[in-house]
Amino acid sequence: GPGRARAWLGRARAERAAGRREAAAVAYQRCLDAWAGADDSLRELAEAKAFVAKTANPGDNGLF
Repeated sequence: GPGRARAWLGRARAERAAGRREAAAVAYQRCLDAWAGADDSLRELAEAKAFVAKTANPGDNGLF
């Protein structure tokens, strides 16, 4: 549910801030899994999707 997704989102943000990209990607993916079927307009969902996509394609523009 949303509480679980937000917990994973917080973990992902903390891991990203600490420079642990792989751990952040795992946490963001778990956030996405918890929010499966959620409204695509959620800002947090977009953040998670962007980070996971960036991690999968590290040669992109370096935003994360």
